[in-house]
Amino acid sequence: MKKLLLMILALMLITSGIAFAEITWKSGVGYSIADSKMNFLSTVELAKWKELTIEGGYAGSQENTQDKLIAVISYPLIKAGQYIDLPILDLVECNLGVYGGFGRLTGSNEFDYGISATFLNIKF
Repeated sequence: MKKLLLMILALMLITSGIAFAEITWKSGVGYSIADSKMNFLSTVELAKWKELTIEGGYAGSQENTQDKLIAVISYPLIKAGQYIDLPILDLVECNLGVYGGFGRLTGSNEFDYGISATFLNIKF
């Protein structure tokens, strides 16, 4: 678990050096096809091209793949701030994507993949 937290911290530090202007942290859920279960996702934007976004982060623990270090490719569907003029709704955005990653970072690596949906975007 310590190695996983250090890897996530290193990933966040690397991305903060690349993106000088802002860092976007996204939270959502993912459906693991390998486990056939839902996971919690927490990712950081690494790159953006047109509307596609490449993200890296963490997916929650499940029985077969445990904690996972993942990469996500997502596309925004709905931005709530465009429809209703409330400042808090600028944080709400629905992004659909696919993810892949490795679980059990401390033991035997298990590949995990699935469909993701992020809803909360926090910009630093």
